[in-house]
Amino acid sequence: MALYYNYKDKPKLELGRVYGGIGWPGIRRAQRAGDIPETLPGYLAVIGENRFFELGQPGRYLLFLLDEFKSDDKSALLKKSLEFNQQYNVDLWYGNTDKEMKNYVWHWNQHLRPSRSPEVIFMAAPYAYSLPHIQIHIEILRSVLSAPQILDLTALIDDPICLSYLGPQYAEGDYSTVTASDNPVVAALGYAVTALREYPPEDENDEY
Repeated sequence: MALYYNYKDKPKLELGRVYGGIGWPGIRRAQRAGDIPETLPGYLAVIGENRFFELGQPGRYLLFLLDEFKSDDKSALLKKSLEFNQQYNVDLWYGNTDKEMKNYVWHWNQHLRPSRSPEVIFMAAPYAYSLPHIQIHIEILRSVLSAPQILDLTALIDDPICLSYLGPQYAEGDYSTVTASDNPVVAALGYAVTALREYPPEDENDEY
């Protein structure tokens, strides 16, 4: 099922792949002695790719934030991901599939099986296992948000949630020690965008 959107001077913009990213609820670590760690909600990001958009350079794609959702409840995140699957025909979801999260999703799916409801399936995001932090994901996210801009966060959503979590430190500061728990929103966006970038379409040889 193709998805079509109006974008600037491009009526009925057709999207190709649609990937989702999930950042599990986390805790922002205290920065100074005496600070209290901050509990952070989990976040879902749905990113759509237009493979046919012309940016003046061969092989350039345009990415859109199609939808988002945040919650402190892991069960609510999984339930919403299934709704997004139906609404946007999400191809794959990517996240940090550590042992604790894999066990949680497995038990959640067990409760669905008697009703034969669709199960939740998450793939390990690129580089999610090779590094303890999300530095690579932030670098790639930063690259698609800078000129020439490839990821458009506001074309289809007015005042998206994620903008308040993309502070200056993610544009130019030091992010070498940032983990997914420190900022689930940045992690989810980074996971989805990195998967779209690192895993090119099967029928395309172009790169970002």
